[in-house]
Amino acid sequence: MGLDMYLEGKFAKRAFAEPTDWTSNEPRERSKDFETVRRAVKMPTSIPVDHQSSFYTVAFPLAKWRKANQIHNWFVQNCNDGRDNSCDKIYVNIDHLKQLLEVVNMILDTPEENRQSVAEELLPSTSGFFFGTEEISEDSGYYENLRYTKERLEAIIKYQKEQEEKENWDAVFDSFEYEGNW
Repeated sequence: MGLDMYLEGKFAKRAFAEPTDWTSNEPRERSKDFETVRRAVKMPTSIPVDHQSSFYTVAFPLAKWRKANQIHNWFVQNCNDGRDNSCDKIYVNIDHLKQLLEVVNMILDTPEENRQSVAEELLPSTSGFFFGTEEISEDSGYYENLRYTKERLEAIIKYQKEQEEKENWDAVFDSFEYEGNW
């Protein structure tokens, strides 16, 4: 039990072939991509998908933290107007991830003798129901959480940039979603 946190990358794909007659209520043919996903997740062909819904969403797990309350607090304050409820799904965009990475880098790049005061200012710990320690130290796991966050965010941002540069729009995440639950 405690604060478990997840970041997912999401993208939407067309579920059905584009109709030639948009006014028709006739069922449309499912897209090949949709059928590939349906088979991959072992859903039967009888899955009751509304043919009028044009898109489906795929979510990929990109990062997972445990009791990294400073990271949780950052998402709550910067992406959810300070509202903190267990299991809230918080919309995040690539600019949010870049901002968080910048904060993490500022802390990690600060000389050790000043690092704690910079961390307290830029990425303070927060308390909550089984949120873990509020101590900012190497022993508490605070900086280990920052190094993990840096690693994951750099990989996500690099991937997104590479796909955009290739104009591989089918592989670019449309959005990201953060969830913290306890």
